[in-house]
Amino acid sequence: MEQPNWKSVLEFVQDEYEILKSDEYRHSHPSHAATIAMQNASNHFNLDLTVEGYYFENHDEGFSYLNMGDPYVETIVFNTENEFEIIAWGDFLERYESEQEST
Repeated sequence: MEQPNWKSVLEFVQDEYEILKSDEYRHSHPSHAATIAMQNASNHFNLDLTVEGYYFENHDEGFSYLNMGDPYVETIVFNTENEFEIIAWGDFLERYESEQEST
């Protein structure tokens, strides 16, 4: 699959997220609105991608991402700080685990 313009996708996702969060998902966990926003972006940009989630062993934290089929290909991740970023989810996971080991 050809890489989309992730900056455009990210802007769309952030706008969708803000709309959803201020309306029907205002009382829900932020990840719920993020999942819908990312799926809407996949549909809008004809990416044919699904939103997946990864939860850490303690299940207190996790992240969601548009699944590109390869953990080391750039994508959109909704991270543990409730923010979106452009990063391969495998790289995000390694960074998170490294940060946890150093604390």
